[in-house]
Amino acid sequence: MRELVVAGAFALASCAASADTPDVQPEHRTSRICRPEAGAQFVGRTVSQQLGAEVLGATNSEVLRWQAPDMMVTEDWHPWRVTVQYGLDNRVTRVACG
Repeated sequence: MRELVVAGAFALASCAASADTPDVQPEHRTSRICRPEAGAQFVGRTVSQQLGAEVLGATNSEVLRWQAPDMMVTEDWHPWRVTVQYGLDNRVTRVACG
């Protein structure tokens, strides 16, 4: 029983020590900043892996996010990400940065 109490005390001590340390995510550094004006040319095209690569290149983005109809996505904004929204017919309806 005494070993269990000692082990529990060590576990609590380690939690208390880590609670003082803030949970900070490293800043994402990239030279790739999404260019929104380049996305308009893709509206109306059919969704495909090749289209995704073209969108990434044309908008200078680092991350591609597909958004299907009625799909919820986070509202956090990242300047290096492009979001491609498409309809039930698998055609692009909007291309937006962030």
